[in-house]
Amino acid sequence: MNLPSTHPGVPISYAATFYEFLKKKGLAADDIYAYAGIDLSRFNNPNEKVTVQQYICLSQQGLIASNNPGLGLVFGAQIPLPAHNYLGFALQSCSNGLQANQLMCRYMSMRFPSLNIELIEEADHYTLVIKDWLDEPSLYFYNLEVVMATIYKGALSLHHMDRLQRLSGDETQVSEFDNILEIQFEYPRPDHYPLYQETFPKQKMSFGHGQCRILLKKEAILRPFSFANSSSLQLAESLCVEELNNLEINETLSEKIYNLLLKSPMEFTGLDDMAMHLNVSSRALSRALHEEGSAYQKIVDTVKKQLAIQGLKDSKQTIAQIAYKLGFEQPTNFTRAFKKWTGQSPSAYRL
Repeated sequence: MNLPSTHPGVPISYAATFYEFLKKKGLAADDIYAYAGIDLSRFNNPNEKVTVQQYICLSQQGLIASNNPGLGLVFGAQIPLPAHNYLGFALQSCSNGLQANQLMCRYMSMRFPSLNIELIEEADHYTLVIKDWLDEPSLYFYNLEVVMATIYKGALSLHHMDRLQRLSGDETQVSEFDNILEIQFEYPRPDHYPLYQETFPKQKMSFGHGQCRILLKKEAILRPFSFANSSSLQLAESLCVEELNNLEINETLSEKIYNLLLKSPMEFTGLDDMAMHLNVSSRALSRALHEEGSAYQKIVDTVKKQLAIQGLKDSKQTIAQIAYKLGFEQPTNFTRAFKKWTGQSPSAYRL
């Protein structure tokens, strides 16, 4: 995700959790955090955040120090629900798995700013679609593995909480974790696949889907949680809303346009359309973006590049279909633009 390096994106609680994780692994956590420019005393302030660039640096250095390509799976599986702050407390108060997933879709981007999660209702199941826009090739596997393992770990934790609440002889006791039909990954099966089997035990997994998806059983995620607490949920969610509002208030103009384009890439066909939507003149918008060191076309190209890469990961879409979806009149124009963005043709990138 091409956010400014100073974008306050990731809560300090994740940095603190990763620090303890590295220490337990016997790695040089202090050196890694000094290299990333993170003062450990900041761990004491729950409202602190580390920049996206610092998050990238920590992740890269952790991978190098561990020499473990599956580090993202190991770390993601050890992130506890309280590390998500208010969101974690809200999840632990939900009425059922459906509500928990809806909350996660609504607020998880506060925790991982490059993340987009969507819950889609199908005829006989729900599909959780996970997209990560972090534009850092060295962390492609790592970031998605952290997120997928974190989501799975969170669902499993809620299940275990539910079971513990029911141990008093409740006849509706749930004996095993049966929420998931299948876990699908957008990339080919990696060499460290055995670690996937350890991280997602007894789960059906498949690879090369073009998207990361978790298929959820309807009857399982609609089953009421024994720990549901509407008052606690209301309080925790109000804090999530407050944090989300603060993020939007502090959002730069470039970030606001980026997010608008990412959600509706075909709605704003040019600078004039975006200026009208933001209730400013085209000249004022261009000037404001210039002062931020950006430009409207630069943001448009960034979004199209990321959507193109996402589309190319999905083997069901032809290059022509991707080109037309992104507003290119001819696939050849898309090919030229993609080569400019990545140095490769779409067909070469897809290989």
